[in-house]
Amino acid sequence: MRPVFRSLAGSLQPRFGSASELSMTAHAELFWLFIESIPRERSGDSQGAQSLERGLGQSPNVPLKKGWNTMKHRGFKRYMEIVMMITLIVVCVLFIVRDPAAQAEVTGDSGGLGLIYSSDNPVPQIAADVRPAVVKVIAMRNRAQEVGYGSGVYVDARGYIVTNSHVVFGASAVDIQLLDGTRIPVAEFFQDEDTDLAVLKIDQPLDATPVPFGNSDELMIGELAIAIGNPGADGSTFFGTVTAGIISGLDRESFSGTSFNRSVKVIQTDAAINFGNSGGALLNRRGELIGIPTLKIASTWYSSYENLGFAIPINTVRPILNDLIEFGVVRRPRLGVEVVAQDGPDRGMRRYPPAGMKIELLLPGSPAEEAGVKRFDIITHVDGVRIRTFIELSRELDLRAAGDQVTLSISRYFDDETGDPLASAETLEIIVTLRIIED
Repeated sequence: MRPVFRSLAGSLQPRFGSASELSMTAHAELFWLFIESIPRERSGDSQGAQSLERGLGQSPNVPLKKGWNTMKHRGFKRYMEIVMMITLIVVCVLFIVRDPAAQAEVTGDSGGLGLIYSSDNPVPQIAADVRPAVVKVIAMRNRAQEVGYGSGVYVDARGYIVTNSHVVFGASAVDIQLLDGTRIPVAEFFQDEDTDLAVLKIDQPLDATPVPFGNSDELMIGELAIAIGNPGADGSTFFGTVTAGIISGLDRESFSGTSFNRSVKVIQTDAAINFGNSGGALLNRRGELIGIPTLKIASTWYSSYENLGFAIPINTVRPILNDLIEFGVVRRPRLGVEVVAQDGPDRGMRRYPPAGMKIELLLPGSPAEEAGVKRFDIITHVDGVRIRTFIELSRELDLRAAGDQVTLSISRYFDDETGDPLASAETLEIIVTLRIIED
C-alpha cells in the first residue's frame, strides 16, 4: 500500500508545482508514518510482532486470543489505510476545484479560457505583438466628411491591410490611424461586397509586424479566442482594446443581420466585439489571425443576447484577399447570368412555375448562353442540389473552379423573347462549363 500512496502523490505533484511547501509525496510519507506508528499488538507482547504470516490458528505457539487481537489489528490498520487514501484524494480534488489554473492543467485544457488564469497566459505577449498592427479605419466622402469607422489588420509587409467592406462602403477616401494617433492616407482600396471584405493599400511601411495567419479549419469549440480592435467612434475610440473568450461555435450560417450577399460560414465567439471592432483581429493562443470580426447580435424583435460575436474565418478571407490584391476584384467562375428569385411551389404545376432563380439577363457569349440556357428560364437544381435563393446558387458555384462542369435543372415556362407563358412547360437538364468572366 505504501507504493500506492507514493505513486498517487507523485503523479499529482507535477500538476500543482509549488502550490505547497510540502510536496504531495511528502504528505503521503507523513500519512504512511502515521499508519506505521499504530501499535502492532495491543497487549504490548513482543511476540505480537508475528502477525501477517502466522495469522489466526496457523501456529500452535500463538494463543487464540493473541491471534484474534492480531486479526483486529490487521483490520484496524487496513481501515486506517483506506481512510488516509480517501482523505488524500478528497484534498487533491478540493484543490483542483478551487484553483482554476490547476483545474486547467489537470484537465488538459491548455487552449481554453482557463489558460489565461495560468502562469502560461499568452494574452499579454500577444497584445504587445499584435496591437500595433491593428489600426483604426476612417471612411470619408471627399475627405471632407467622415462617414464610417472600424478596424483593420496589417497582414502584408507590402502595405496591405484587411478590413470589412461595410466599414468603407460608400467612401471616396480612407485613412488609417495608429495607436499613437498618427494618421496615414490609404492610397487605394478594393472591396468584395458579397463577402463583406476589403483590402487597403498604404504607401509607407508601418512600425509593426504583419500578423501571421492561422488555420481556421483546425479550430475547436472551447479554445481560447482573443479579439483586438478599436471600438467606438471618432471622439470616443478605445484604441487597441483587447478582449478574450472562447470559440463558441463554428460554421454559423443563414441568420439575419449579416451583410453577406453570398454564402459565408462564420466563427462565433464570446470575446467582446463592439461597434468599431469590425475589420479587426480574432486570434488564437499562438497570436495567429484566425478570423476578421464582422458583426454581433445584441437583440431581435423577440430576444436580447449577450456575447454573440461573429468573425469571417481566415481560410475564407485568404483567397479573397489574394484576388483583391492581384486583380482588384474577386475572380469567381460564373454562368454569365443575372437572376431574381421566382416564388412558387416546390414542384412546378401546369400554370405555376416552381420556386427557383429566374434568369433576367443572359450575357452574350456567356457559358450559359453557349450551353443553351435561355432568358426567363428558372434554375431549380445545380448538380441535383435544390436551389431557391441566390445564396444557395452562389454557394454551389463557389465550390467549383473555372473549367468545371455543372448540370443545371431548368424549368422553361416563359418565352425567351416576350416573357409570356408558354403553351406547355419544359423541364431540361443542361450542362454548363464554368469560366471566369471579366466585368
